[in-house]
Amino acid sequence: QLVENTNIELQFYLGPAGSGAPMHIHGHAVNTMAYGKKQWYLYPPGDAFYSTQPSFEFVQHDARSDSALHCVQYGGDVMYVPALWGHATFNRKQSIGVAHEFSVESFCME
Repeated sequence: QLVENTNIELQFYLGPAGSGAPMHIHGHAVNTMAYGKKQWYLYPPGDAFYSTQPSFEFVQHDARSDSALHCVQYGGDVMYVPALWGHATFNRKQSIGVAHEFSVESFCME
């Protein structure tokens, strides 16, 4: 049973090695990777920020990437990103998966 007023957004992704998502923020997300290897860069809500800088440039040339929390997601792994955590991704290998963004808090996705 879904909670009333729950917003859910489903995204399919397929990206070659070297691609990724720039730093951004949104509501809760569950990212299920079917195939690949993805590097995650995460910041808690107080340090989170938006950027239009391409993921490759952030990873290779932005000193802020060094201060991020890091983890690697492989095919078969599920990654949960809490609401309002800033995050960027960089595909170390071609990656295929599905992301579910959802919110039960009205401020997260409006």
